[in-house]
Amino acid sequence: MKVKFLAVLAALAMILSLMGCTAQPGDAQGQSAGSPASGDGAGSSQQQAADRYAQVIQTPEGKLTIYFFQLDFHQGDTDKSGDCSLLISPDGQTMLVDAGNVSCGGQVLGYLKDLGITKIDYLVASHPHIDHIGSMVEVVKEHEIGMHYRTALEYVTNTYVDYNAYFQKNKIPTTYLHEGDEFDFGQYVHVTVLNPPEEIEYPKNYPDQSTQFVNNTSIALRFDYGQSTYLSCGDLYQGREKELLEKYPDLVDVDVAKANHHGKDTSNSTRWVKAVSPRYVVAMSDDIGSMSIYERYQKNGALYYNTSYDGVVRITMDDQKNYEVLTQYDSWLRE
Repeated sequence: MKVKFLAVLAALAMILSLMGCTAQPGDAQGQSAGSPASGDGAGSSQQQAADRYAQVIQTPEGKLTIYFFQLDFHQGDTDKSGDCSLLISPDGQTMLVDAGNVSCGGQVLGYLKDLGITKIDYLVASHPHIDHIGSMVEVVKEHEIGMHYRTALEYVTNTYVDYNAYFQKNKIPTTYLHEGDEFDFGQYVHVTVLNPPEEIEYPKNYPDQSTQFVNNTSIALRFDYGQSTYLSCGDLYQGREKELLEKYPDLVDVDVAKANHHGKDTSNSTRWVKAVSPRYVVAMSDDIGSMSIYERYQKNGALYYNTSYDGVVRITMDDQKNYEVLTQYDSWLRE
């Protein structure tokens, strides 16, 4: 029944798109300007009939707001679009966490333009994989940067080398984060760093077969705004999740969370999901990621969102554990 439902909605969305009825990044008013970098991922094929882009892209005042951007990738360029989220503090400070893959730069710039963002006060590179830092240089070229946060991990890909060289050449202020660090995001939001470890021990033959190792060095951030909480941990795998649970059993318990590693079953273990126990969880992915993970969060009482089906997801919160979620599209995920 769900498959037929999705097929009908997908067909309707295609018709509406051809009629110019679907809003895209860089087109906040919903006029048919076209996507800055339209792709072939699941996000474009799963668009729903209702499109609230113009409403989602507005920012409520005086609250902590998190945008989880829907990115589409180009077949042949890469295997996934990656992560990109934007936080706006109650006093208007901005934090961009990751910037998606190389082919997603136009989309990220479109979202930031529609939101009226000209300065990024805090720019965070969770880890140096291409689907997280691929468009970061493109974003930096168009925006003033207050502080760049990254890990101390060195990597060898062309994307990383170019990213590292650009930041050094342009003398962009950079801070290397590790567990135990803390800082304030604006005047009202406190950030605690849970990962990576202070000393990074490289495995033998690094960087060969280093995907899991690199993901496990992801910057993990806990945000506290009064009584409201949010957790973003990049692409942590289950092994590192277990270690953080042992180190920080109380700090991982939050109301809002980003699903680790795009909602895949390499991550989001049963123990992790129960310990984090979010009311709302968002996966940034080009597909469902893993049905077992979706069901695991749902079974644990979380409302599960995925940008490939929901489009842009906006979560706003005050300091008293009051949350509001608005999605660009309607989705079957919470039926």
